[in-house]
Amino acid sequence: MAENKETTSVNLTPHNIVLVDEKGNSIKEFPTEGSVRLSSHTIKAGVLFLHRSSGRTIHCYSGWFFRGGEAPPVSGEKCSECGADPGNGAAGYSACCGAEEVQASSDEMNWDIIPLTETVFGEVEGLPEYKKGTYYIVSSLVAQACPDRSDLLIVNETVRDEQGRICGCKSFSVNPFLSSGGGKNE
Repeated sequence: MAENKETTSVNLTPHNIVLVDEKGNSIKEFPTEGSVRLSSHTIKAGVLFLHRSSGRTIHCYSGWFFRGGEAPPVSGEKCSECGADPGNGAAGYSACCGAEEVQASSDEMNWDIIPLTETVFGEVEGLPEYKKGTYYIVSSLVAQACPDRSDLLIVNETVRDEQGRICGCKSFSVNPFLSSGGGKNE
């Protein structure tokens, strides 16, 4: 028969976590005791051009528009300047007929410009070393970045309030990203 062993749970998310029962009653609150995160940086991934009247959306990697406030046509569509199919160049679009590409502000055209970015995650920052009998409550991103850590817990069976915000959880999940051969926190 398995023995019960005393363990400690340390909340390393940036907010308090409330464990609730099936009826939503608070059982225990785990106050934040620090914050573990992944280093990250943002890179540009292009822009979305959203046509104000039609709602048409075009993803453009270069961020350039053709003169006259027209979105560059994609391969298979006709250029508004010469009626030719411009093809699909390295930047996602290519000029045809000599229609110059110009970078314009959204005020100069009938398109809204929505910047697209990509977050690139790096190393885990602030995670203590493994300590027998201690579980660390972390974000899913941190758990995913640590497939060798059997001492990581994430919130599970989340409970939401009337506005859809998470207000508690019914359980914790042992690191679901554990690589094979992970093991138990004994």
